[in-house]
Amino acid sequence: MMEQRKAMPPNEYVPPIKAANLPDGTPLAQLTDEPIYIDSLPQKFNCTWQRRFGELRELLGYGVDQPMMNDTKEYWLRLPAQQDSVWGKQLLRLQNCCWLDPKAYVEHVPAHWKTIEVALYHSLSQDSQLQGTTLQVKVAPMSNIDNFEEVFSTDFSEFSIQSDCPENQVHRQLITSVDIPSHISEKGAYAVQVVVFAADGSWKSGWTFEGIGVTQWK
Repeated sequence: MMEQRKAMPPNEYVPPIKAANLPDGTPLAQLTDEPIYIDSLPQKFNCTWQRRFGELRELLGYGVDQPMMNDTKEYWLRLPAQQDSVWGKQLLRLQNCCWLDPKAYVEHVPAHWKTIEVALYHSLSQDSQLQGTTLQVKVAPMSNIDNFEEVFSTDFSEFSIQSDCPENQVHRQLITSVDIPSHISEKGAYAVQVVVFAADGSWKSGWTFEGIGVTQWK
């Protein structure tokens, strides 16, 4: 497991989202704290946003628009946006589910971001049960975006239990820092995928997921 570097502070509330035709690589001075959808570049997964996060540019991957069956409240449901949510959009709440593996993507990560920090936007509660779950970070060149390869993996149940996170409040939690393999970055911009799954069919419950954030490690 790669050494984890110091996490950044939890995000504060941001107003509802807006869309703007800002190009990838927009200077930090032109960004705001409010997430802005990147619509100037083609996206396969249509979930990449960007914003100013302190003195950094953060690329964001909203994770609740992934194709799913209709809400089945016994297993999972979409919750209304909370004041502490980043996108001002719905949240994904896993009530008691084994087959649904939440994931999010960030596309068009600049090739010169050789080392990145990956964060999760989520919330836990007293009844959270995530035993047997694994969190993976994968990357792929934009030129071959269907060919993701794993660069980090951890026991997510152990990771989440150890965190000193606020209960039932969406917050930003650092997952890890990742050195991007040279054979990926040398091909230009790349994509990042984060997925939480249970290979043995273990149930995931009491967990709310919103998305991921990617920043260049300084």
